[in-house]
Amino acid sequence: MAESKVVVPESVLKKRKREEEWALAKKQSAEAAKKTNAANRKLIYKRAEQYAKEYAEKEKELISLKREAKLKGGFYVDPEAKLLFIIRIRGINAIDPKTKKILQLLRLRQIRQLYSSCIVWSCIDHITTFLCAFLICVAVIMR
Repeated sequence: MAESKVVVPESVLKKRKREEEWALAKKQSAEAAKKTNAANRKLIYKRAEQYAKEYAEKEKELISLKREAKLKGGFYVDPEAKLLFIIRIRGINAIDPKTKKILQLLRLRQIRQLYSSCIVWSCIDHITTFLCAFLICVAVIMR
C-alpha cells in the first residue's frame, strides 16, 4: 500500500496562519477592552456615589439652614435654580413682528449668551412659560 500525501498549497497555509494571528489579536483586544470597561464601570460607580453623597450633604445643609433661620425667627430663601426650560405655549400666528423675530432668533444653541438671552426672554414672556428645575426635577422629566 502506498501512502498518498495530500499536498496543501502554501497560500492556504499562509492564510491559515494569518487567520490564527488575527483571531489571537482579536481575542487579546477583546480581553483588554473587557478590563478597561470593568475599570471604567468602577470609576463611574465611584463618581455616582460621590455625587449622591454630595447632593445628600447639600440637602442636609439646606435643612439645617432652614431650621436655624426658623429658630432665629427669620426665614431662609432657597437658592435659585440654575436650569431653565422655556416652552412656547402659543402659536406663531397673530404675534407682532418683533416677538416673531425674537422667537426665530432664540435658538438656545449658543453658549455664554445668558445675559442677552435673559433680555430677550423678558420680551417674549407673555407667550412662553418658564420652568425652573433642580436636578431631581430634571431626572424625572428626562425619564
